Amino acid sequence: MTIEFRTHSTVELDNHMSDDLDVIRAARVSTQGVNLIDEARRQGIAATDPDRFISFLMRDRHGTPFEHCTLRFFIETPIFVIREWRTHRISSFNEESARYKVLAPRFYVPPRARPTMQIGKATSYELVDGGDELHEVVASTIMQNSTESYRRYEALLASGAAREVARQVLPVNVFTSFFWTINARSLLNFLSLRSTATAERYFPTHPLWEIDRAAQQVEEYFADLMPVTWRAFNKHGRVAP
Repeated sequence: MTIEFRTHSTVELDNHMSDDLDVIRAARVSTQGVNLIDEARRQGIAATDPDRFISFLMRDRHGTPFEHCTLRFFIETPIFVIREWRTHRISSFNEESARYKVLAPRFYVPPRARPTMQIGKATSYELVDGGDELHEVVASTIMQNSTESYRRYEALLASGAAREVARQVLPVNVFTSFFWTINARSLLNFLSLRSTATAERYFPTHPLWEIDRAAQQVEEYFADLMPVTWRAFNKHGRVAP
C-alpha cells in the first residue's frame, strides 16, 4: 500500500456550452427575434457591443440569459470540501461512491501556506499562520491518522466487510471525485461566495481555504471561456445577476 498525500484539489474543464454571444442571443430574442442575431453571426458581425450589453444585463440583474451557458468540470477534492460544495444546489453532481468501489489511498494534507490557528469566536474569527512548529504537528498528525485509517479500511475489506461499512473508518480528508455541471449564472453565485477575491474587493465572504483555492481554478476556466461576462461580473461587484 502506497499512501499519496496531496496539498490541493484539482479542477479540470470536461465540457462546455458557453459563449458570451450566447448570452446576447438569449437576451435579444425577447425584442428582436433570433434571426437578426443568427444573421450577424453568419456574417461575422457583432449584433451589438458585447461588453456594453452584457454589462447592462449584469448591472440590472437580468440573469436568465446567463443560464443558457453551461460548464461541466471534473474535480478531485477531499470529502470535507465537497460537503461545502454540495450546498450549491443549483447545479448537478455525480460523485465517486465508496459503496460501490474501493477508495484510493489519496489524502489531503494542508500545505505550509494554509493558516492553522483560529483567533476569535465561532461566528467571528480569523485564521492566522500558526508557525512552522504548529504546521508540522498538524501535517504529521493528519498523515499518521490517514495512514492508520486506510490500513484499517483495507483490513475490514479483507475480513469481508461490505464497502459501505468499511468506509466508515476513513477520515474526511480522503479524496473523492465528481462531475459538476452548472450554468453560468449559478457559477457566478458560487464564485461570489467561495472566493476571497470577492471579500478582498467588494463584500465580506469567508470561504473555506481549500474551496477558495479550488474556486480560483474554476474561475480561470470561466474567465477564458466567457471573458466579457467575467469582466462584467467583476465590474459590478462580483454579485450574480
